[in-house]
Amino acid sequence: MKSSENPLKTMVSPRTKIDNLFLTGQSVNMHGILGCTIGAFNTCAEILGKEVIDERLIQLINKIKGEK
Repeated sequence: MKSSENPLKTMVSPRTKIDNLFLTGQSVNMHGILGCTIGAFNTCAEILGKEVIDERLIQLINKIKGEK
């Protein structure tokens, strides 16, 4: 059961039992535009691997810091 008091505890994995079928988008884990964004990140991490997403985010953060 989903709980608004602890959303991380009730997150649904984007991966399903069906090969190459992933759940993503609004209301899979959280509602609204933030839920859509978080769902997209979670799905990308499932497909590409969390390490790849982490590396790219770190590169982007470092690039932004370097531009200031």
